Amino acid sequence: MLPLMDSSGVDVAAFRYSVLRTADEIPGGMPPVDKNIWDGVLGDRESAIVELDEAA
Repeated sequence: MLPLMDSSGVDVAAFRYSVLRTADEIPGGMPPVDKNIWDGVLGDRESAIVELDEAA
Protein backbone atom coordinates (compact mmCIF):
# COMPACT_ATOMS: atom_id res chain seq x y z
CA MET A 1 0.00 0.00 0.00
CA LEU A 2 2.82 2.43 0.80
CA PRO A 3 4.27 2.51 -2.74
CA LEU A 4 0.78 3.22 -4.12
CA MET A 5 0.31 6.04 -1.61
CA ASP A 6 3.72 7.48 -2.49
CA SER A 7 3.03 7.41 -6.23
CA SER A 8 -0.46 8.91 -5.94
CA GLY A 9 0.29 11.63 -3.38
CA VAL A 10 -2.32 10.28 -0.96
CA ASP A 11 -1.86 11.40 2.63
CA VAL A 12 -4.28 9.04 4.39
CA ALA A 13 -5.41 5.49 3.66
CA ALA A 14 -8.41 3.79 5.22
CA PHE A 15 -9.36 0.14 5.04
CA ARG A 16 -12.28 -2.10 5.74
CA TYR A 17 -11.52 -4.12 8.83
CA SER A 18 -12.59 -7.04 10.99
CA VAL A 19 -12.74 -6.98 14.78
CA LEU A 20 -10.79 -9.59 16.77
CA ARG A 21 -11.29 -9.27 20.52
CA THR A 22 -9.42 -12.40 21.68
CA ALA A 23 -6.81 -14.61 20.02
CA ASP A 24 -9.13 -17.64 19.80
CA GLU A 25 -12.19 -15.73 18.56
CA ILE A 26 -13.35 -15.66 14.94
CA PRO A 27 -13.01 -12.11 13.56
CA GLY A 28 -16.29 -10.22 13.39
CA GLY A 29 -17.34 -7.66 10.84
CA MET A 30 -17.23 -3.92 11.14
CA PRO A 31 -19.91 -2.31 13.31
CA PRO A 32 -22.98 -1.34 11.23
CA VAL A 33 -22.29 2.40 11.46
CA ASP A 34 -18.79 1.95 9.96
CA LYS A 35 -20.02 -0.51 7.32
CA ASN A 36 -22.72 1.94 6.21
CA ILE A 37 -20.11 4.70 5.80
CA TRP A 38 -17.80 2.45 3.77
CA ASP A 39 -20.64 1.15 1.61
CA GLY A 40 -21.76 4.73 0.96
CA VAL A 41 -18.28 5.83 -0.09
CA LEU A 42 -17.12 2.71 -1.96
CA GLY A 43 -20.37 1.21 -3.24
CA ASP A 44 -19.45 -2.02 -5.06
CA ARG A 45 -15.77 -1.05 -5.48
CA GLU A 46 -13.03 -2.74 -3.48
CA SER A 47 -11.07 0.50 -3.27
CA ALA A 48 -11.30 4.13 -4.33
CA ILE A 49 -9.41 7.38 -4.13
CA VAL A 50 -11.76 9.84 -2.50
CA GLU A 51 -11.23 13.51 -1.73
CA LEU A 52 -12.13 14.34 1.86
CA ASP A 53 -14.77 16.81 0.61
CA GLU A 54 -16.47 13.99 -1.35
CA ALA A 55 -16.66 11.65 1.64
CA ALA A 56 -18.41 14.15 3.94
